[in-house]
Amino acid sequence: NEDLLLDLTITNSGASRWLVENVQDIGVVKVGTHLFDAQGELLELDFSRHLFDQPTLPGATVHKQITVTFPQPGSYKLAVDLVAERVCWFENVGAAPLELDITVI
Repeated sequence: NEDLLLDLTITNSGASRWLVENVQDIGVVKVGTHLFDAQGELLELDFSRHLFDQPTLPGATVHKQITVTFPQPGSYKLAVDLVAERVCWFENVGAAPLELDITVI
């Protein structure tokens, strides 16, 4: 249960406001992560999700700190992406996730 604190700078380069709340969470944009082993095999698609503090307008840049907890020591690849709940992951519509190599001792 090792924690990693990530400081992210994220820009809404689209034309829509990112919601932080909605009926049944539909369309709410969150920071999400996928966990892979060191060889790139997917371990967990929905590894973590993190809420924004307020709606993000088109063109706005926000700073977001997230904490990711790893299940055990080892070498991992972590993909950081955005997800619009019940709509899509941003990577599925052309965004490139941030990919990090992580070693947990």
